[in-house]
Amino acid sequence: MRVRKNSKKYPSKYVYIKNDKLAWLVGLALLVVTAVATILGFAPQDVKQGSGLWWYELIINIVAVIVLIGLGAILPGIRRREEEYGIAFDRSQWIWMGILIIGSIVLDVWLGSTKIPMRIAMIIVEAIIALIATWLVGRRKPQNATK
Repeated sequence: MRVRKNSKKYPSKYVYIKNDKLAWLVGLALLVVTAVATILGFAPQDVKQGSGLWWYELIINIVAVIVLIGLGAILPGIRRREEEYGIAFDRSQWIWMGILIIGSIVLDVWLGSTKIPMRIAMIIVEAIIALIATWLVGRRKPQNATK
């Protein structure tokens, strides 16, 4: 939609819809359909509504979308680091960030399947700690930066 809003800045040899305003409206309509389908797809299927498993699946569905949006938000930052340092992260940074993220996911899934009281609060606290630790590992300059 941004490209069609600035079609003079981003010229193209092939354009499916010639009218920029109509193309923008078609893009908006498709965005709305996608958003509605995504929101309606949050609801768990084949599970009794309101049960513990239903809430667990609902929360996981919502968190998955938030994680994907967050990933889309941090990827440009990783690209900027590549341009600034020649590489985004060194080997030890990638290893530690991978361990922290995978370990956090495994621990959160395990906590979610237990009957421990206040497990949702524990999952939130653990996820925040893992995010902060990952950020701390990733924010330092790579050791073998070329620039």
